[in-house]
Amino acid sequence: MLIDNIDSLIKTEMLKSRSEDNHLVLSTYRLIKSELVKAKTSGLEYNDAVELSVLSRMVKQREKSVEAYLLASREDLAEPEKQEIEIIKVFLPKLMSYDEIESFISEALHGVTDKKKVQGEIFKSLKGKADPKSIKEIFDRL
Repeated sequence: MLIDNIDSLIKTEMLKSRSEDNHLVLSTYRLIKSELVKAKTSGLEYNDAVELSVLSRMVKQREKSVEAYLLASREDLAEPEKQEIEIIKVFLPKLMSYDEIESFISEALHGVTDKKKVQGEIFKSLKGKADPKSIKEIFDRL
């Protein structure tokens, strides 16, 4: 799993946030646990990729919500979403920096005449390790 024994870590954090009476943190951990349980019981194989996908999707949903709230000038609603994003990101691996992505893609493209042939492999190897928008931007630029 992304984090060894993620279930026990979530349970521990839930108990800690409950004793500290931190409702936002507690509800976020409950949401994470709920989404992971749904993924486990979906009938599909449960592995790191599924965990990563679930957690990434949760972050993306909240980022879209923050964007919508800020467009509507509702900073009061955007702030809890931002806090939830930070809590969820604790369980995600650290993403590669822009320079690291550029270096990786440059190495992969070194000596290649047709970029399109290796594009899929580059995107697959960077999945979950880097921001897809950054990957595409750097790939198109190089």
